[in-house]
Amino acid sequence: MGEAAVKTAPMAQPAAHTLAGALVGVADELQRLAGEGARLESTCARLAGLAGLDERAMEELQALDRVTQHLAALARYVGVLSDEPAAAHEVDLTAALRAVPLAALARSLEKAEPHAGALGDAGDFELF
Repeated sequence: MGEAAVKTAPMAQPAAHTLAGALVGVADELQRLAGEGARLESTCARLAGLAGLDERAMEELQALDRVTQHLAALARYVGVLSDEPAAAHEVDLTAALRAVPLAALARSLEKAEPHAGALGDAGDFELF
């Protein structure tokens, strides 16, 4: 398929947003991901125990704990930034939303609402 055959649907122009609203959307999404990470961490720990993994493999699984903790910390950080006075300014999210390859995630960020679906329900998310 040549480049001329590839077409992308134009995104609707988002309404004006405050920076605070955009940051709240990001903080909510990060918090949701941290929750998913904690759930996956628990499942992996159970499976690792059943599989009798060696110490090195168990240490590698700790990376999931670090990712989960970082996501939760970033959620708090972005949430606090949304409370700053400068966050009241209106911003155009068009370019930023176009940079998000997952359609459902982009829609939830545009609306500054938490994404209700599970991680695998991101619209065009691909599982390996």
